[in-house]
Amino acid sequence: MFAPGLNSARTFLQLASTILFSTVLFSTVFAGTILLGATGWAQQPAGNTPADYQALQNQATQQATANQGGQPPEGFDNLTPEHLSYIERLLEYWEKSSAQVKRCECDFERWDYDASIVATRNPADNRLVAHRFVRGKIRFSSPDQAQYESTEMWSYQDPKAENPYVQLTGEGDREKWICDGSGIYEFDFANRRLYETKIPPSQAGKGLLDGPLPFLFGANKDQILSRYWLRLATPQGVENEYWLVAVPKRQEDARTYSKVEIILAREDFLPKSLHIFSVNYDQATTAVSQAVVFKNRKINSQLSGLQDFLGVFVRPTTPIGWQRVDSLPEAGIPSAGVPGNDPNRTGALPNSNRPK
Repeated sequence: MFAPGLNSARTFLQLASTILFSTVLFSTVFAGTILLGATGWAQQPAGNTPADYQALQNQATQQATANQGGQPPEGFDNLTPEHLSYIERLLEYWEKSSAQVKRCECDFERWDYDASIVATRNPADNRLVAHRFVRGKIRFSSPDQAQYESTEMWSYQDPKAENPYVQLTGEGDREKWICDGSGIYEFDFANRRLYETKIPPSQAGKGLLDGPLPFLFGANKDQILSRYWLRLATPQGVENEYWLVAVPKRQEDARTYSKVEIILAREDFLPKSLHIFSVNYDQATTAVSQAVVFKNRKINSQLSGLQDFLGVFVRPTTPIGWQRVDSLPEAGIPSAGVPGNDPNRTGALPNSNRPK
């Protein structure tokens, strides 16, 4: 569950990089990509004029300023001491668990939502239908090596069809990037370009702990508490999962996304899904978000160690007929792109929107 209006691999890479990179599993996986805010969520929403976009950014700044003043937003302002204490214990356990992850590989499923592209809603629950669905694989090796690659991409086409999604098989319908610790390499299949972004020496080897989204892997309790308002959102009857909602306190975070929903798996206490909402997300007018679910996780496997030794995370050569482009990092830390559901159903997975 996560996703802003992502129109390229870059957006997901940004999110992922930051999110998974900062926490354990993907502390680096999504790290090797682009800056969260360089593209994707921070970009102008489709269908809005420059004036509309500026107004949204101004509202985000005002809200972030209010949050920085120490006043928690609605829904976070009446939490009991017991609730807050439980969150702290949860974060402590999360931090200890994520610190043990040295290598990880997993499959992912991603739903991209944007009401300006597809405004159709599921009549059963009124949830927005994803305009794009992506499957793929992620690999990570601590502290800053990662690989992300899509294996399937589907686009919502015909709501009257038995399966409204059509698989995209064009040359440009792929997403791939690699981080070798010193640079991030993004494959632009549509334009046959390989973008190389150098990681600043000051950030090399840090696992993006100061990235925009210090969740998932490499989670740090004190850092998360200082940057986000948190509350529990685990539905009654749900077992073996811990659901959290996080709202940014800092302006630099609030200007990029408005909210993050996280589900931790009880068995390994690592994130199993994320849902990231765009700035000033509104279900009726600006429903832009991105949801990601992580599956089949393999932690610290010997096979992954052998693959690392054989040089999986290496600077790729430029494919024949392609152009290599040097890309300078913007302000911030490299991150990866991994964020329209009913806000009253926080954390709900969009299973009904999955292609058959």
